[in-house]
Amino acid sequence: MCDALDATTPNEYGGKTVAMVRRVLLVLAAVVLAACQDGASSDRGASQQPGKDGATTPMVIVRSAITGHERWRAPAPRGCARVTGAGHDYLAIDGTVFDRKTGRLRWHASGFGAAMTQTGNAGTPGPTADGPTVVLTDAQGTRTQARDIRSGNLRWQRSGRAVMVGPDFVVVGKVGTSSDTDPVVAVDRRTGRTRWSASLPKIGYASTATERSLLIAEGNVNRLQAFDASTGAARWAAWYPAGGPETLGVADGVAAILGPAGLEVFDDATGARLWTRAGLDLYEVHPGSGVVAAWQTGAPTAQLSELRTGRTLAELATNGGAIVPITTGRFVRVSPSGFEGIDAAGAVRWSTPRPAGIETGSVQVVGGDLVVTIHGTCDTG
Repeated sequence: MCDALDATTPNEYGGKTVAMVRRVLLVLAAVVLAACQDGASSDRGASQQPGKDGATTPMVIVRSAITGHERWRAPAPRGCARVTGAGHDYLAIDGTVFDRKTGRLRWHASGFGAAMTQTGNAGTPGPTADGPTVVLTDAQGTRTQARDIRSGNLRWQRSGRAVMVGPDFVVVGKVGTSSDTDPVVAVDRRTGRTRWSASLPKIGYASTATERSLLIAEGNVNRLQAFDASTGAARWAAWYPAGGPETLGVADGVAAILGPAGLEVFDDATGARLWTRAGLDLYEVHPGSGVVAAWQTGAPTAQLSELRTGRTLAELATNGGAIVPITTGRFVRVSPSGFEGIDAAGAVRWSTPRPAGIETGSVQVVGGDLVVTIHGTCDTG
């Protein structure tokens, strides 16, 4: 993360991705960058020994975001470890799949990485929605395949890139065309059979999938559109001020857009605008928490608000970092000094210092887990 969290992780579907890097990711990148420049500190076994070339040993560390207890750690599968998919039962680091509970290596798909779609956390890219298969796409975006979670056996394969992944469906399409629409095919996640095909607005970085909808933000016309996940038919449309959005996240039946007007929250079922909050440019949501943490760059505190009503609940100190909701009343604070589990009153329930000696790393909350990936050179081998 010291050379910035990779904002073009397999989610780089639209031309805006590089230009409009998710701002919370930049905050987390800056946090870890500052940590990298600090003096060394220790965590149990967290210090990574330099290799022969002086590079840090690639490593993935998984902790409970609720208790802070380290569940497991394992060597990262290659020089640039990134969480690119997860479910209740597995954790995918690029094309390598681990048992999420034990860290046991299950299998590796050479040349492929787990396709990622944002399913809840607007700050750090969310993992693929849980389902019967792990959905992978190659680096060129020419092939998408689904493999059995446990065995890695190939279930099906299609030409094109997976641009959205839902609990039981995958949207595959040709991305980056010059037109204003993308021809896509929705297939069954288990079997690969075609459900429907359509030409949808260009699926860019500010797009995501829920159980009922495909949400696509069209920056050129300042419109958020929802399409039925079962049929591809248009469901509703909502407009937002010109110049946005910068991020789009979904959780607990709402869609949150961050743009020039600040934070705007819509009902996922109807498109009704639920509430807005000006003067904010960073936020985090997470499924099951029922709240959104939002703040302005450089502000000492983050506002906690009810996700559906916008009612302000409390304020939490950011300590120069970010606040990530985990579940009702529980949060993780990521700061230059390390990671802390805190409650809605700001009381620290657990803390752990940052891993020492890292050159590059990333921090993601995956369900109830805090996943820290430590790596050296970001190679593509």
